[in-house]
Amino acid sequence: MALLIFRVSSKFAVAVLSVCFTASMLVVACSFASCTKIEPDTITAHQSQSGGTLRLPLNTDILTLDPIHITDIHSAAVARQIYSTLVRFDQNLRLVPDLAESWEISRDKLCFTFHLKPDARFHDGSEVTAEDLVSSFSRLADPAESSERANLLRDVVGYQDFREGKAERLTGISAPERYVFRIEL
Repeated sequence: MALLIFRVSSKFAVAVLSVCFTASMLVVACSFASCTKIEPDTITAHQSQSGGTLRLPLNTDILTLDPIHITDIHSAAVARQIYSTLVRFDQNLRLVPDLAESWEISRDKLCFTFHLKPDARFHDGSEVTAEDLVSSFSRLADPAESSERANLLRDVVGYQDFREGKAERLTGISAPERYVFRIEL
């Protein structure tokens, strides 16, 4: 192993230190310049807001925003910010209402009935009904859609028949009332 020793003048050392100091100050100045002022109407993670612009820092491109085709964590992270689900997890990992205001599970644990919030709306202002959920779940199971996530519904009544073309619809998904959505396993 060789040891290299350089003799430098004090002027050279001062110049190197000056360049390093200037470069570090530029980095600090640029990092402050990239910060944006927090506006008074900025919402926190625990608040919700309709409309507006969503800005998220991403370290990679997202692959899709189509929920039935999301398989990567980056697309899922963005989708969680813009789509609602029947229920969601709170900060303590408890199930809490999202589109559903309440739900019941049958004694045999094979039937889930969700009562939707009547004021739930799509981005265009139209209401969300149980029929919209039937359409969404059916689209997920539809073999023509080739969803990578279709198997999430494999335990739903009629899934296999629907996938094989033996049934025209997924029989275990229904909307018995305008704001009531049912899943049968």
